[in-house]
Amino acid sequence: MLSHLQIIVEQEAGQLYMAADGNITFRPRTWYEGGITPAETWGPGVGERRYDDLQISYDDAYLWNDARVTRQGGVTQRSTDSTSISDYGQLTLTRSTLHVDDNEALNTAEWLIDLYADTEPRIDRMVVHPQKENTAVWAEVLLADINRAWTVKFDPPGAGTTYDVDVVVQGVDHTIVPGFWEMVFYLRTLGAAETLTYWLVGSEQLDTGTRLA
Repeated sequence: MLSHLQIIVEQEAGQLYMAADGNITFRPRTWYEGGITPAETWGPGVGERRYDDLQISYDDAYLWNDARVTRQGGVTQRSTDSTSISDYGQLTLTRSTLHVDDNEALNTAEWLIDLYADTEPRIDRMVVHPQKENTAVWAEVLLADINRAWTVKFDPPGAGTTYDVDVVVQGVDHTIVPGFWEMVFYLRTLGAAETLTYWLVGSEQLDTGTRLA
């Protein structure tokens, strides 16, 4: 059953996890449609919560500009980004799915290109030592369940600007000894395609800045 659910999650480009209440929880790829409402902002500015360390990825681990998706018994559907291929070379991602028609497979390929055709800084984890902060920080970090949304700000060396990144919590590790409590939050950076407003059949007008999910 778990293997089958994981296949469904991959073809939907969604999420599957065990929630704090013990329920197996599924989120579709449009879960963050329209953007998020961050519960807290972490960063170096006045009034922002303090973190002690960030792990930021700038590599090509999540860079693909040629997506090929094939359903069982169907024809391989392909979506590409010519600008990304010109900049970085062709990087191909292939997937097999359980979709029942080729249009659904093509939608998945296009979604993958929307997510992964461009490089962007991704925050993989954030380290917090709440005992150094005030009680408001304790209240926030102890509420941090999976998919809790935050904004994280950071200043890359030499960049001359502050990055403002929306993330969701994916997990947390605790290290506790007398007088010391360290929390490591594992985060997922939301791509721009995930927070767009989508066109709903029968309720929206096509070609007015929205897109079909």
